[in-house]
Amino acid sequence: MNAQDNSLIFQLADDKSPKKLEIGAGSKPRPGYIHHDIRPLDDIEIVCDAKKFPEEIYEQFDEVFASHILEHFNRFEVKKVLKEWSKLVRVEGIIDIVVPDVREMCQQLVEGHIDLEFFNYLMFGGNDYEYNVHKYGFDAALLGDMLEQLGFEIISSKSGPKWEERKRDRYCPMVRLVAKKVRR
Repeated sequence: MNAQDNSLIFQLADDKSPKKLEIGAGSKPRPGYIHHDIRPLDDIEIVCDAKKFPEEIYEQFDEVFASHILEHFNRFEVKKVLKEWSKLVRVEGIIDIVVPDVREMCQQLVEGHIDLEFFNYLMFGGNDYEYNVHKYGFDAALLGDMLEQLGFEIISSKSGPKWEERKRDRYCPMVRLVAKKVRR
């Protein structure tokens, strides 16, 4: 949280409406969410590393959304990060995670739809600032298994369009999993 603002804790405790958190909101936060980022950008209410959130906000959210952030943690961190995120969600709440689909990226490269330079961009991130580096890869099965081990039940698993179905050039294939927390 921003050091100057503890009012978020009171807002979470007092407000009975559904509470939604966007982890890694960046410079384009989604409307209707409380926003997190490691950088103190405009409209970011919680500024901290996504590896460790303030305990005061554990189990405060009905929904946690994280798009294109989990791949920025290395293989030793990923399960710990997901465990931390799971603590933010109430039982019966949902977690909605979007990550690049490594299998589809590899298939695009092998089939010649993308060149090695663009594959490297997709696989390893933009590298245009300190935190924009990909360190781990996912497919639906791996991410689903990790969430199930943390007490979530998979509600939906959706892969992005295949190369032939894309609507624009130079897109990143992705996997989106939505899961409900069924136990602590």
